[in-house]
Amino acid sequence: ACEIWKQIKFEFKPVDTIDMPVEKKN
Repeated sequence: ACEIWKQIKFEFKPVDTIDMPVEKKN
């Protein structure tokens, strides 16, 4: 899941790591 999240981070380019945990928790 970490690898996928890394790619999504680059694709969506969120705030940095604020949107990541929020979506992960969801």
